[in-house]
Amino acid sequence: TVSAVLVVITLLRSHQVYRLEPRKIRFYGNLLDRIVRIGFPAGLQSVMYSLSNIIIQASINAFGTDIVAAYTAYGKLDGLYWMMINAFGVSITTFVGQNFGAGEIKRCKKTLLLCLLEGIISLGAAIALILFFGKSLLTIFNGDPQVVEMGYIRLMLIMPSHLFSLCYDCLLYTSPRPRDRSLSR
Repeated sequence: TVSAVLVVITLLRSHQVYRLEPRKIRFYGNLLDRIVRIGFPAGLQSVMYSLSNIIIQASINAFGTDIVAAYTAYGKLDGLYWMMINAFGVSITTFVGQNFGAGEIKRCKKTLLLCLLEGIISLGAAIALILFFGKSLLTIFNGDPQVVEMGYIRLMLIMPSHLFSLCYDCLLYTSPRPRDRSLSR
């Protein structure tokens, strides 16, 4: 709250283009409609993701403490790979956005292919790392051999499927959207 208040005060006192002028704040129906049409599905997707994680966690909890411990240890390592995959998807946005805006569609395609290739190489290295050091890495989080073995099995089953996540993330951020003239008003 303190931070928000300080930001608002700073924006009110500013003389720059981003100055906050409360009397100019209005709802624009066409923009509000667009925001809701884009934001509601995105918010619903986030809710569904969280809800599905709650259901999965509740199901895992029913299997007992060893499975919960293995799933938790697995999740720590898997989170690192998710961040790596997501980084490829987010970074491609800048390059494709700039080239798409400049009308350089060939560059967009080349960027997508390079990003996928680099992602596949990185994911291959990560899978190799898990193959050779997965059990050792899992012992950082839990030293119980049974828990480590279950976590390792989970890693071995899930890691190859990250290839689909990589493709999804890279393709999601590079999908051309029709230009909307209403945004330039």
